[in-house]
Amino acid sequence: MNTVKIKIVPTILLMVFLAGVFLAGSNITLAEEISGRVSPEVVKSTEAELPIFTRLAKTIFTPRYFEPHRIHFFNNPALLWLLVFGNGVIALAYMFIPAGLIYFVRKKKDIVFSHLFWLYSAFIFLCGSTHIMMIIVFWYPVYWLEMIILWITGIISMATFFSMIKILPQAMNLKSPEFIFLASHQLKTPPTAIKLLTERLLGDKMGTLTEKQKEYIGDIRSSNQRMIDLVNTLLNVSRIELGSFIIQVSKKDACTIVQSVLSELKFIIDKRRLKLKTIFPEKNVVLMLDEPLFHMVINNLVINAVHYTAEGGDIQVECKMMNKRQTLGGKLLEENCFVVVISDTGCGIPQRQQSKIFTKLFRADNALEKHTDGTGLGLYVVKSILDHSGGSIWFTSRENEGSTFYVAIPAVGMRAKAGEKELIG
Repeated sequence: MNTVKIKIVPTILLMVFLAGVFLAGSNITLAEEISGRVSPEVVKSTEAELPIFTRLAKTIFTPRYFEPHRIHFFNNPALLWLLVFGNGVIALAYMFIPAGLIYFVRKKKDIVFSHLFWLYSAFIFLCGSTHIMMIIVFWYPVYWLEMIILWITGIISMATFFSMIKILPQAMNLKSPEFIFLASHQLKTPPTAIKLLTERLLGDKMGTLTEKQKEYIGDIRSSNQRMIDLVNTLLNVSRIELGSFIIQVSKKDACTIVQSVLSELKFIIDKRRLKLKTIFPEKNVVLMLDEPLFHMVINNLVINAVHYTAEGGDIQVECKMMNKRQTLGGKLLEENCFVVVISDTGCGIPQRQQSKIFTKLFRADNALEKHTDGTGLGLYVVKSILDHSGGSIWFTSRENEGSTFYVAIPAVGMRAKAGEKELIG
């Protein structure tokens, strides 16, 4: 019932507005005849034969028989210019506010209730337009156009209000990053205890187990480890959103860190019979890096390549220095960079979903089929780390053919950041 009201109210307002404009256009003949400015014969021979839309346009955009608003200020021009200046400043502010909101929504794609931001941006922009019209009608009396903008502003403002009322119960139930941090911290304790117990059981420290019992306990340990990984990821997300994570940089060999990631994942790569090709520069590349965070970024991307590439497929990891204004993966580099390129022959990302790939909790449809255990948080964390440290990430992908992810770290290294907690690798 409430949804129906939300849709009906703006519709009624719009119908009333259109009816008013239609009647104005239909009765323009009478208005001009009464004003005495045009003879009835001229009016009948011209305006009466015009198409209705032409008549409406003339009504809206032509001053007709109105007087400009400035005639009321002939004796006080200072007041006139104060009004003009005041309306201009307000209009300028109203234009900047929606620009900031739109930039925010486009950059932070995981924002909740983004449609409300768009509606509010439109409302603020139209409010600014009403102040611009106040300035215009001082000299050019297009009062019908001013009235139209006022009505549209009113309709959008009502739509914004009812949309806000509609989502208010959902917004009240949203959990803050602080709550997620505390909840995740508490959730971490039981899985850690289970991990210790399963390791003691599998180590025969509590008696000898049969092979079947070991298999079951091994399954428990694997599932429990996934829970620990999920809790750690949630803790990382909460620290990212609270802005409380720290970035500590020191001189590190970037290629050595990449090689260590590949060494750690060698077992799973071999198990899936994937063909791994690596390309490294001859010289060491020493940069200012936060080693755990850089390790986390590369690990996430290589793990994704492994999970979403079919057995026997190819993965390539390349490290290289690139110069400013060179192009890589369709992107023009704005500064000298150290680049890691990770490509695979996996399932790829559907074109229609590529704009959402770095969104929190998002997983592509084909990814859900290939690897059901994913959280949809890995790429969000990776991009957040790089955004905060001055790096960047982008990709190219074709469904059923594979993906290539590009990580660029400025030649000056990662940007340090003060904070309270480290992210958990």
